[in-house]
Amino acid sequence: MKRAEINAILDTTPNAVFIFTRDGITRCNNAAVRMLGVASINELRSRYGRRGEGFLLRWPKNLLPLREDEHPVTRAFKGEKVTEILLAVHAGTGEEITVRATAAPILAKGKIIGAVSIHSDITWGKRICPCPAAADPGSDLLTQEMALRRQAENDLHKAKVEVQALKDRIQSADIYPFHEINHTYHFGEVIGHSRCLENVFFRVEAVAPQDSTVLLLGETGTGKGLVARAIHNRSLRKNRPLVMVNCTALPASLIESELFGREKGAFTGASAQQLGRFEMADKGTILLDEIGDLPFELQAKLLHVIQDGEFSRLGSSRTVKVDVRIIAATNRDLYEEMRLGRFREDLFYRLNIFPITIPPLRDRREDIPLLVEYFLEKFNRKLGKNIRNVTSETMDRLMAHAWPGNVRELESVIERAAIVSQGATLQVLDRFAPGPGRGQDEVQEQGGTRALVELERDYISQVLRRTNWRIEGNNGAAHILGINPSTLRGRMRKEGIRRP
Repeated sequence: MKRAEINAILDTTPNAVFIFTRDGITRCNNAAVRMLGVASINELRSRYGRRGEGFLLRWPKNLLPLREDEHPVTRAFKGEKVTEILLAVHAGTGEEITVRATAAPILAKGKIIGAVSIHSDITWGKRICPCPAAADPGSDLLTQEMALRRQAENDLHKAKVEVQALKDRIQSADIYPFHEINHTYHFGEVIGHSRCLENVFFRVEAVAPQDSTVLLLGETGTGKGLVARAIHNRSLRKNRPLVMVNCTALPASLIESELFGREKGAFTGASAQQLGRFEMADKGTILLDEIGDLPFELQAKLLHVIQDGEFSRLGSSRTVKVDVRIIAATNRDLYEEMRLGRFREDLFYRLNIFPITIPPLRDRREDIPLLVEYFLEKFNRKLGKNIRNVTSETMDRLMAHAWPGNVRELESVIERAAIVSQGATLQVLDRFAPGPGRGQDEVQEQGGTRALVELERDYISQVLRRTNWRIEGNNGAAHILGINPSTLRGRMRKEGIRRP
């Protein structure tokens, strides 16, 4: 529920309503500030403190003020629902009034997060207008007493209804409690506190200061590029460049010249000398992303660079020496690629010095609330919005989804939701359909088994057909899948997916 709606509800009642946390008053209505003779809640706090003790409360036949454990709000924080008739002495003016104090706890997911207190002024003469003189003073007094009793019963009933309405409205919002999230679990831009991700953090911290080659394994969208950046930023080479190369995005005919450079005239159209990515990364780090897609004929040259730290530019016989730390990443099963003869075994063992497997999002669902909050802050800044709340129902849907596109898919969903959301609560309109990535390596189907790669190929084909084979744009298949268009084209080539 929006804060403005809650304030409007509070201001409709003539009784003084105070809402407390354990730190003191957080909100009160207009009737409350009028009763205490202040202009605002800020003046209330500055004059009477965070607890807002504008009245000294005591029992009607006792001159001493209530003990702390007798105070209605204190009892409400212990889980009691309290209604008492008390004498209240104004702390500033000394005026004494009779109040009916009603207090109750505010619960969220079974935990007491606050208390609400309602003060009804039932001082004689404030509620009941003086009656004209009667011949029988005793009869007149009895009539007044009966009227006062009826008024007090009505006030009590109304107070109980207001307390229950406030509790129901606060609980019905059912906002996911982001305040419980511990923000210390933030490893660069790799966010999470799950056990499997803590193992990744440990391995990164161990290998980062070394110059060893690192092989990052994991599904698409798990954040291998972010982990590579974290390794580089914690290494002794952090002040030197980190050059990132996507082996899938580069055309096969240009990969060699992009990696190792070329001389002028090396081939038709090579009008000038060009430095390769390895030379750009000299004394720094190079990330070879999607290394499993590197053409077989170039793998031998890459192996030579790893072994000897030297290569020749395309069209030149001169040897170029470089000092480069190599980080390779892939979402392929390289053991399967070697079995099929598509990846060199000697290159694999050169790359597999220090492997780190990045877990898929479905294996670390407890990190989803952290990621949702991070992406909300990111897109609030980007879109100029102020979305702060996510309902528990929405969070349950996000945590139940299999996320075949992993963190990249989640980021796309949150961005779409942030664009269409109005107000302070996130509205996720995506309908999550079952797809690949169900938390198992294979899925039973029609009495047999289908490998995960087959399910991914079918899922990509299904999305492409649904978008009429449109790849780019907000309504394109790449955006829906949560991957880059160039990555999608590479997957299509690899899997042999073609438009009929």
